[in-house]
Amino acid sequence: MEPALTLCGLSLELYLKAIYFHENGKPKNGHDIFKLYNSLSPNSKNSIINFFNTNKESFIKIYENFITHNHIKIISFEETLKELSDIFISMRYMYENLSNQKNLLFRELYKAKFCKQD
Repeated sequence: MEPALTLCGLSLELYLKAIYFHENGKPKNGHDIFKLYNSLSPNSKNSIINFFNTNKESFIKIYENFITHNHIKIISFEETLKELSDIFISMRYMYENLSNQKNLLFRELYKAKFCKQD
């Protein structure tokens, strides 16, 4: 499961870096998702927020029972980005810090959908 989260974090990072490159014609360094997002143009940030908000309600509705049963806190877009800010770094070395816990709705949904329940 943790390799999937690492790859999701890397994918999000590369997505934001690709947008930045498209806008600025030069690469952006760093792994901090929140900082990468904040380096984008207002137009790009608005597009991402609109996509998030458009899909958030249907996502919550689909997984409503799971979210309620597991007492998962729904957080805002900005809180989500802050929570995910270091996901690539923290998850790729998860075995070094087993106490690393994040409010990651994705983690719980991933376990429910792809990991066998005993």
